[in-house]
Order: sequence, then structure tokens, then C-alpha cells
Amino acid sequence: MITHLFRIISLVLVLAMSITVFAQDNSTSSEGALLRQYNTVDSVELVQTETATQLIIRSTLSDGCDFPVVIDSERQGNMWFVDIYRDVPLATICPAVLKTDEQAIDANILYEHIAQADGTSGVIDLIVVNERVFHIERAQIEGTGENVQPPMLLSPWYVSPISVIRLETVLADGDMSLQVPWVPLSGCEGPLVSRIRPVAHAETPQYDVFMYQATDLDPASDACPPPPMLFTSVEETIPVAHDPMRDATFSWETTTLHYRQQFVDGFPFDATWLRNPITVQPDGITATVAESFPPQVFVTVNWQHGGPCPARYYEVLDQRNGNDVTITITEVLAEGTICGRALLPISVNIALGAFENGIGSITVNGVEASQ
Repeated sequence: MITHLFRIISLVLVLAMSITVFAQDNSTSSEGALLRQYNTVDSVELVQTETATQLIIRSTLSDGCDFPVVIDSERQGNMWFVDIYRDVPLATICPAVLKTDEQAIDANILYEHIAQADGTSGVIDLIVVNERVFHIERAQIEGTGENVQPPMLLSPWYVSPISVIRLETVLADGDMSLQVPWVPLSGCEGPLVSRIRPVAHAETPQYDVFMYQATDLDPASDACPPPPMLFTSVEETIPVAHDPMRDATFSWETTTLHYRQQFVDGFPFDATWLRNPITVQPDGITATVAESFPPQVFVTVNWQHGGPCPARYYEVLDQRNGNDVTITITEVLAEGTICGRALLPISVNIALGAFENGIGSITVNGVEASQ
């Protein structure tokens, strides 16, 4: 009995200590730290010969440093994502001159057929190079099979922005996905481009979220019709190659989601998750503006929750509208989980970053913070 009681007390203390701070950490170690710089893509050309097919990428480097150019590529369905960049040490002083670069990569992946969700076989029809979109049009040759390599024409497409309503994590079978409801901002139709790219050289896992529509019409021109008056949101689910046992941060333009896990005995693979916004008191919110230029703003939120709780995690959603910030903190609990009755203090520290024109209102779960 004494041993069992000691284990419970120890578990409560461990949880109370481990959940006191949820802070986004964008820092990197100064020793040997690297900065990933993505090339500015000028043009992309598809070259086909009888023996090979290559993608020629011409780009501009932001400085005159002579560091190797790296190319990563990944296929997702009918899209081929290509990233071209350099990793530059932070302490390096580079010549203030622009340099051009040309790289050629094998493009035989464009002939590979994969099974689509509707049961058909499909090939790549969009190439995305550093978020510049190019569409592939294949010549139609009658009486040929899939092994024939028809001529292909590459043409640049436009990026039509969308509005993301929120970001949510989805945990199932030990895997993580990001669920994103969104609405279009123009009447141009086109496929949705969505991907999650890890932030390089970050000490804690961070991911950039890219979402937009690809279209052959300029969304800023009269050729693109205005958006409908009534929007119906569409939900996109994006797989994430991330271990649910580790915290993570996901960022899309003005929306940031902090995922903070509190699993005690490992990740519950077969859980059904229940979402509950926490209750915050006005005196539990503290906003701090650092004496710097531009001003750096930090928010601390304190509340109490029952514990220990073996299968629970928190989502901290930070959304911006100009200088106004709305923060939503959600407790995500596995259905059927029995939590302890002890009230444990918990504190979330959120670095909101710099506000050149000053911070506006800060609202946490419907409660406005005093400044």
C-alpha cells in the first residue's frame, strides 16, 4: 500500500514539473548553427531526349557565398515537390552580390504511374519547385500504352491564396495528421496544393504548412471570377511524419499550432479523442511586452487541470488578425481515460514575436488579457 501510494505521489510530482512550460523555441545552437536559404527560382525547363528526361532549374542565390546547392524531392500523389537550397553557417559573412545557379535532376519519375484513390492509374501533372507551380501537359498519342513516353510541355501556373480557418492534429494508429478546414479566396478553380515541410536546424520539431490552389488563370485578373458570396469550408487532411510522443509546432502564415503531449505510458494507438476548450480566468493571463524594437510580446496562461491523466495532450492555437491575437487552448483527452482528482497547476508560455506597430488585443479562450 505504501509503495503504491509513493508511486502515485511521484507520478503527480513528475507531471506537475513536466507540464509547467509550453514555449515555442525557435533558437538554434550558435556553435555550428546553419541557416537554410532557399534559392529564388527563375525558370524551370523539361528536357526530353531518347535516353533521358531532365528537369533544368535555373535560380538566383541571395549572396555570393560558394556553398553547395542541395536538392530534395518528394512525390505526393500527382504532385512532385522539389526544394532547392543551401545551408549557410550563421557566422558567415557573404559577398553582397547575386549569383545564378543551374541544376539538372533526373525526371523519369514523371513517367511512373501510381494507383489513385478512385482506382485509376495516374501520373504527375504538377511540379512545385520552391513553391513555384508548373503544370505538365502530355501530348495525346493514339494507340499507345503506359510505357510510351509522350512529349511533355511545362507551363507556369499561378498560386491562388486560400484562407485557413484553423489547424488541428489528428492522432490515429500511431500516426499524426493535420486537419485543416479552408475556404478559397478567389473564384478560380484549381487543385489544392498542400504540404508540410520540416523547419531545418530547429532544436525542437517545427513545421511550415503550405496550402494554396494552383490555377492557370491569374487570380488578380478579370479572367478569374470573384469568389462566391457564401463559402462552404473544405477539410484537408495532411499526413505528418512526426512522432506523437514529441511536441511540435506547425505554422501557416498568420496561424500557429503548438502540439504538447502529456502521455504517461506511451501513445494510445486505438484512442477516440475528445476535445474540450479549457476555462481561463482573467487573472490567469499575463501579457508581457519586452523593451526592444520592434517590441517582442509574450503571453503566459495559467490554469488548473485534473491529474495525473495518462492519455491527454494540449493544442495551443495562435491566430493573428493584424495586431490582434486570438489564442485557443484545447484539452484533447482519450475517451474513457480516468484522470486523477488532484488539481495540478499548468502554465503555457507563448512567444508571439515582434509587433512593429504595437500589439492590439490578446484574447485567450474568450477572455481578453489586460496589458
